[in-house]
Amino acid sequence: MYKSFNPFKKGSRIIEQSRSSPLLLTLRKNGRIDESDIPFPLMKRGKGPYIYDYDDNRFVDFYLSNGSLLLGHSHPGITKIIKSWLNRGYASGYMAASHEALSKRAFRMLSGKNLDNEFKEGKWIYYDSCHEAAWSVLYILNCIGYSGTGIYIAKYDKPENCSPFDNILIKKVDPKDLNTVNFTNLNFVIIRIDEKISKAQTNILLKMQNEKGLIIISDETGFECHVHGIHNRTLLNNPDMRVFGSWISCGLSFGCVYAKSRLFKKIQDHNNSKLFQTTLLNSVPPIYKIKAVIASLKILEKYGAVEGLLKKNKYFYGMLNNKYFCLIDGLVYEKQSNFLTKEYKKIHSELLEKGFYFPLSPVSPVFISYSHSNELLEESAVRINLLFDGLYR
Repeated sequence: MYKSFNPFKKGSRIIEQSRSSPLLLTLRKNGRIDESDIPFPLMKRGKGPYIYDYDDNRFVDFYLSNGSLLLGHSHPGITKIIKSWLNRGYASGYMAASHEALSKRAFRMLSGKNLDNEFKEGKWIYYDSCHEAAWSVLYILNCIGYSGTGIYIAKYDKPENCSPFDNILIKKVDPKDLNTVNFTNLNFVIIRIDEKISKAQTNILLKMQNEKGLIIISDETGFECHVHGIHNRTLLNNPDMRVFGSWISCGLSFGCVYAKSRLFKKIQDHNNSKLFQTTLLNSVPPIYKIKAVIASLKILEKYGAVEGLLKKNKYFYGMLNNKYFCLIDGLVYEKQSNFLTKEYKKIHSELLEKGFYFPLSPVSPVFISYSHSNELLEESAVRINLLFDGLYR
């Protein structure tokens, strides 16, 4: 599986020649690289569970575009669909019959329910990216007549942005501080569900929803938030809107919002229906993306959907040393320690040299995809355990 490691010479030259690159500036700003970190792997292509850099190094990808690539890189079933529909035109802004097919399939997988009355009580809106979907939430609220008075509830111990909502000008609140929030003048809350949201905190939000008409929006743009939400069904079953990201399209830039129909009735009550519909049409993604997302969801269901992937995670975790890793809601995490936090750049660098591309943050899950075979996971686990034994010595 593993061949000798090549220093990042060619990749370094390319990076050095791109000093004004917005990507390079972003990586530095987010703390991912600095002058001392260069050379840094520069990726050339991906296939299945592997990514390849310009220096001919191959890495087992446990980052997977921050968990978006549930089927791995370049899945042939999705690539075939994209190539086919690109030949038929790809301009956006048109309604198509395939939107209904996508809505039904998305509802079945993301809600875990069959098509019943609840499906008819909500509406799906599709966007060209999860960032567009995130911004649309504020636009929908504005059309309803709500002001920008809201908060975004998410933990902030990650060195880089983890959600498109991070870039939206809304007051950020850590879940642990939820008890101190004054809900009197709040119209809405956007919550990024994680493993630390307690039952008491959930009850606070639901109480405000029932008593004050607080709009609750679930940020599921990240795969891990959807998974942690599955284990907090009390909260996940009650939001007025849910926002999904690129992971439902297995990495293709995509976003969607599921909203309760009563919100759209409020839009009509405020005479903003025509304005909203006109703007909405400008956000409709091209048909090739719609078709690719349908294909992604079909393949995911065939493989076992989210539940099947979590079983695969559990299998992988069973082979890892639990001194260094833990399983939370079916996702594998590196076990938090002072050494992990302080030395993560060193750990990440050592992993790269051994052929593993891990998450860029020590608090992110170690993601796997359906393209990671059991044999690959078994061999990887042995080598990862040996590496961590040496690092923690």
